[in-house]
Amino acid sequence: MTRPAPIRLAIVLTHPVQYLSPWFRYISASCPELDLEVLYAVEPSAHQQGIGFSRDLAWDVALYDGFRQRTLRPSRAGETLSSDHFFGLDVPEVARALVELRPDVALVPGWHSVTLVRALWACHRNRIPVLYRGESHLLQQRSLAVRLARQVRTRSMLRLYSGYLSIGRHARTYLRHFGVSKSRIWDAPYTVDNEYFAAAARPFQTPAARAAARQRIGLGADRFVLLSCAKLMAIKRPQDLIRAAAQLRPAPQLLVVGSGEEENRCRQLAAELHVDVVWAGLRNQSELGELYAVSDCLVLPSERETWGLVVNEAMATGLPCVVSDAVGCAPDLITRDTGEVHHSGDPQDLAAAIERVRARTGTGHRYDEACRRHIALYSFATASRGLIDACRGVAR
Repeated sequence: MTRPAPIRLAIVLTHPVQYLSPWFRYISASCPELDLEVLYAVEPSAHQQGIGFSRDLAWDVALYDGFRQRTLRPSRAGETLSSDHFFGLDVPEVARALVELRPDVALVPGWHSVTLVRALWACHRNRIPVLYRGESHLLQQRSLAVRLARQVRTRSMLRLYSGYLSIGRHARTYLRHFGVSKSRIWDAPYTVDNEYFAAAARPFQTPAARAAARQRIGLGADRFVLLSCAKLMAIKRPQDLIRAAAQLRPAPQLLVVGSGEEENRCRQLAAELHVDVVWAGLRNQSELGELYAVSDCLVLPSERETWGLVVNEAMATGLPCVVSDAVGCAPDLITRDTGEVHHSGDPQDLAAAIERVRARTGTGHRYDEACRRHIALYSFATASRGLIDACRGVAR
């Protein structure tokens, strides 16, 4: 029997994303069922990439290699990639590119940018089935008026899709809430390149290498080190971690990786509360393995977080995680064996959650083994199986 022709899949994105490029390489190399081409609206500048970090940023991992892709035009001054600005990036060329490509299926992750809406309407007009893979959930509290307005808009936009990819439990609940049938939802969980982060951390995880790395970074050899790896901005609630650390005895040491608008306030608060912090600044992807390896626990206390891929990264290296109940990945990734969940905005509850992790670590619980075992379920292979099934389900 001859093998069926691969389904021609176009994925439309506003710009390259460091987490997605490795998945696209995996699909191109390991999924003969799909013939993938990625359409990027623009190639962003280092300044645009660094929004939220308070500095320019160019990722030090391959963003374009190993899969077929096309960038429609260079970025322009004044454009923004932020999902908070619907008209921040407008690339009408995306409609023509889709018509020329004529894929069997397109994946348009959402409608937070007018460029993506242009892509969605182009597919709708040309009868190209479209898959949704968004990050939205129902956790954020909003006023009744805002909720009603969003209900109408969300139901209208979701109807333009033929199938839906769920990145996790909260995403599935969101889709069901807005009337999407179970039969049109396929699981394609959020993932990072687990092997990449595990391999990056491994050289620093022997006792001698870990001790040397801690000394080089400025961490105490026997201190319990809490890692914060996030933009220093208000919604990430970095001050909650500092306040929680001030309550713990013996005092932990904080390793803060990242930069942003809250940095000066965080430094001032840490000094006032006498919390020992190593400020590591913004680090690129290739530098993160060492920082995960020297830490004892990742903490993500955000008041709003659609998923939290830093948790995937940390768990791939064997690091337990404490996250708030406002972090989207919490019900999927955090179990008693992989970390703890605390109430968002409650530093005292955060301190208690951290203490539970430290206590279990002290009694010999192997968080590292449990984390690696659990995160293996959130792999490129798992996400690709869901994507293939969805493409088959909606393809003409």
